Amino acid sequence: MSKILIVEDHPIFRRAIKQLLRKALGKVAVSKAGDAPEALRLVQSQFLDMAILDMSLPDRIGSELLRECKRAVTNLRILAVGSFAQ
Repeated sequence: MSKILIVEDHPIFRRAIKQLLRKALGKVAVSKAGDAPEALRLVQSQFLDMAILDMSLPDRIGSELLRECKRAVTNLRILAVGSFAQ
């Protein structure tokens, strides 16, 4: 069973991503973090196959969090997602 961390500050988006993952992958263990400190704590304390990382968290620049996660677990696969207004 895959273990995936969703890092997203909006609860509705976290739930939607979780539902999409379960629909696409079937059995999957999902952990969720709403901010950068919680995300780092989970990355350091759990074995994860992948993290889906919102690049526009209010408490930390996404690229900083991405680097910190990779420092903590060098082989962690990370999918960086975000939206930008034009």
